[in-house]
Amino acid sequence: MKKAMLLTSAIVSQLAFSQEVEKMPEIEVKAKAEKNRRLEFHRSTSVGLEIAETTVSREDIEKLNARTLTDALDTAPGALTETRGRKIKQLTSFRGQIYPYPSYAINGIWQREFHEIPYVIPAEMVEEIDIMRSSGSLMLGLSDISGVINVKTRRFKDETTIVGAEYGSYDSQKLSLVNGNSFDNSWYTLGLTRWRTEGPSDENAAEEIHSLFLNSGWKFNELTLEMNAFYINGNRELRKGNEDTSGSMQQRTEEYDPFEYMSLSFKGTYKHSSDLTTEMTTYVSHRRADYERRDWRPTEYFEEDYEYGLSLSQARKLSQDNTLSYGVHYNHWVAPKGKRNYVGNRMDQHTYALSVVDEHVFDKLIIDAGFRYARTYDKDNSGHAFNITGSNNSFANPIEDEWREPELRWSLGGKYLLTNITTLYSNFTFGMLDAPNGATTVDFESPARENRYMVDAGVKFASEEYGFVKIGGFYTFRDNAITLSGQTAIDPGTGEEYDLYLNRDIQQYGLEFEARSAKINKMFELFTSATLMDSEADSGDGYENYSEIPDFIANAGIYSEIGNFDFNFFAKYVSWFENSRFSGNGEYQDLGDFWDLNLNFGYKLAPQTRVYCSLENLLDDEYSTVVGYPDYGFQGFVGIKHQF
Repeated sequence: MKKAMLLTSAIVSQLAFSQEVEKMPEIEVKAKAEKNRRLEFHRSTSVGLEIAETTVSREDIEKLNARTLTDALDTAPGALTETRGRKIKQLTSFRGQIYPYPSYAINGIWQREFHEIPYVIPAEMVEEIDIMRSSGSLMLGLSDISGVINVKTRRFKDETTIVGAEYGSYDSQKLSLVNGNSFDNSWYTLGLTRWRTEGPSDENAAEEIHSLFLNSGWKFNELTLEMNAFYINGNRELRKGNEDTSGSMQQRTEEYDPFEYMSLSFKGTYKHSSDLTTEMTTYVSHRRADYERRDWRPTEYFEEDYEYGLSLSQARKLSQDNTLSYGVHYNHWVAPKGKRNYVGNRMDQHTYALSVVDEHVFDKLIIDAGFRYARTYDKDNSGHAFNITGSNNSFANPIEDEWREPELRWSLGGKYLLTNITTLYSNFTFGMLDAPNGATTVDFESPARENRYMVDAGVKFASEEYGFVKIGGFYTFRDNAITLSGQTAIDPGTGEEYDLYLNRDIQQYGLEFEARSAKINKMFELFTSATLMDSEADSGDGYENYSEIPDFIANAGIYSEIGNFDFNFFAKYVSWFENSRFSGNGEYQDLGDFWDLNLNFGYKLAPQTRVYCSLENLLDDEYSTVVGYPDYGFQGFVGIKHQF
């Protein structure tokens, strides 16, 4: 931790005092310039939440040598990627926000069942990632209160073709081809990728993944249409657990072969006038996988689910300084025969929502307030309930044709432009969360609803001459938080073991720091971030440390380019935490407390051709973020990319 804080201090000093920073003209920042923000981007977050928002650019993705969407998220402030070998391979959270994890959107179009996909989304498909670490957006479909990750797909200004090849540890191979172009009133991007790896020997961790993606758009006078599609298929073995897991998980030989993920979405935006725009989005996604277990308990079954959604919104200027946004959202999700832990049990849910956000500009002060009403209709919800934790929740009485209680969310935020380089932010959000259907407490009752209160506040210093620094604080209070108890019970009907839940109050507060320099001498760029937080749970006799969440997560790095040579170094530290998930004896086990150092460097053989070497986990530390599934340790990769 001391090393991370020293590194943070050094970079802040560099931002504040460097005399060799590349000089750029200053740009005066005024609130008036943001009056039409919501007219153009209906799904914008609260202005007060910009302090908790981070953008990962295409340049960042390239320098990190990220292979997947999950890889590209890893250097964001407060990010923790839980890697396991189970049916959902990786889950990414920020500030320890789990159950629910942050949700995902593609080009502003939210999708419900996306958590099993980010680790197979190729980085070649991604242009930019907007990460909201706090309460997300009221207008972004049905995004969760724990934040949202919006993925913007690749787009080129001119005709471009990029081919790439990579080879590395565990016989890992990657091939990619991306082509795109923009015209006067249209554009397109088309890409193909293939990834395969054998994984560590005797761990049943091989995988092969193929992807095809297409993004295109057309502009007809005041109407803009955009289409995005991707298709991914392949096979993946489910990695065996190590000696910290149960004997069963150490011996299982399971795989998905094949699996397929498909998604098709459309967005239409019509500008009626300078004071009114209308936007409609619609999408359909389909996921299927053939599961097979080949050990002493041979099992085969077919998993499938699909969903489709529709959102219609308008943004209207009510006055020169006031913009009102409002929209309706619908999502239908179906797993015809169930999947994962509720195979054989149909799930069919319809969710409806209405959202309203009003934004007003008072010279240098911008304030917005919003409200969202959502309600879910369970057409079918039977047998076992789905839970992102992977736990098995049996319940005796299947649900059919039943409305859940409404879920409400309020938000109030603002920002004040104190000077040309200094901006103040604050935001308050309240929202409701229900337990997974069929979840059972230790008293064998349904858990009560959770009410969540979230506060964000901070200051940002930014200039094109030096870069930016963000310093923020956050507080979250979870009234009747729905958490796993660590206890289990046996379903008398099936004999299966399932997890029991608790309702207890949890509070979390912390500080976040994020900084990035402008280019120094046209060669170097520095970045760093740190999240320091304390999480406490009510034990009945007062609050005690909630040890399943790390107290400190820090990232730092340097980008450099000198002539034809580039050098990119990344360091990440995650403090100690513990968990009993996948533990063989059911006891909590130590996790975290690791440094992850990565180096990516390259050389341009020609202006359009770069060869590179990527070295990951330089300390060869087989650290764990979940029990029983440690990191592979040191890995090395070499590759080449050529742009036509």
